[in-house]
Amino acid sequence: MLEVVKSLLVTSLESYSGKSGFIVAFGKILEDLGFRIGYFKPIGIYTGKVKDTPVDEDALITAESLGCEEKFKSICPVLINKPYHEFVLKNYGNKSALIEKIKNAYTKLAKNKDIILIESIIDYAVGKFFELDAVNIAKLFNSKILVVAKYNDFVLDKILAVKDKLGDLLEFVVFNYVPMHKRESLLELAEKMIKDKPLVLGAIPKDPMLSGVFISEIAETLNGEILVEFEKDEIIEELLVGAMSTHTAMTYFRSAKNSALIVAGDRPDLQVIALENPNIKCLVLTRNIEPPKPILGKAKLLKKPIILVKDDTANTIEKIHELFGKIRIKGEKVERMKNLVKKYIDTSKLVEHLSLTKH
Repeated sequence: MLEVVKSLLVTSLESYSGKSGFIVAFGKILEDLGFRIGYFKPIGIYTGKVKDTPVDEDALITAESLGCEEKFKSICPVLINKPYHEFVLKNYGNKSALIEKIKNAYTKLAKNKDIILIESIIDYAVGKFFELDAVNIAKLFNSKILVVAKYNDFVLDKILAVKDKLGDLLEFVVFNYVPMHKRESLLELAEKMIKDKPLVLGAIPKDPMLSGVFISEIAETLNGEILVEFEKDEIIEELLVGAMSTHTAMTYFRSAKNSALIVAGDRPDLQVIALENPNIKCLVLTRNIEPPKPILGKAKLLKKPIILVKDDTANTIEKIHELFGKIRIKGEKVERMKNLVKKYIDTSKLVEHLSLTKH
């Protein structure tokens, strides 16, 4: 017997739309209102082990940000630990067992909670083979569905299309990563195109800080050697490429903001200028060429991290750009996201429509 508790299923039209960020922000807002929340991701993607426990790292970060310290096996009961087609083949006759496992985990998680925030894997369609896509998960837990829609020029057409697929289960829409100058026109057009249902709750603007990545994430992604440790794991909002004269660099660097400089290890002239610029928070030296000792000494004195990588500049930039497309909301980003959701999303209307009560 499933625990009777309100739930909201947060899904998206595509991957990396900001589902986790919205869940963390809204979860924090609900906590401030006195509600007891739980976080649940029925299916996750295995990314490794933490303290000998197999985890989906994104789900783990979200759970930790919300202070949901339950056993991870209850938070994310099914992990895809191989390519999806292989996982499907292995579990081809195992649908009912997977669903039962998810139901049992949910029952444990739902105890003493006012609401469970459920996150779908990837997007609304993934999991369909196992009857664990957004529609079936929503039916399983009697959840209302909220779609976080990443902005592009065709996002309203996509909302209308997904409305046909999800039907009356689709209750709410939140637009995300919207250029500030397009917010009003998007919401005005959405009001004309989307009648009655789903309820459009607002549009979160694109934010440079939230779109940035932590220095530690850069080092991990590049498998880099940290020559000078960072005192604070700062957020990098943009990349600069050191491939110019020192005279040009002075002007180029002056307009930087919370940047990392990608530069060849044999360009100490640019490295010195970058170290002296407070807007450049980190140096990434390519081609495995270590800088002269005076550079390392200056970096340590200024407490500015230097990461050494084996790749050339082009490959390094490509890897970091991929990382920028996979943003994680953690650390100081949590409060920023919460404030944006409070400002630009009608959370009071969402709470009202969820008919939440405190136990």
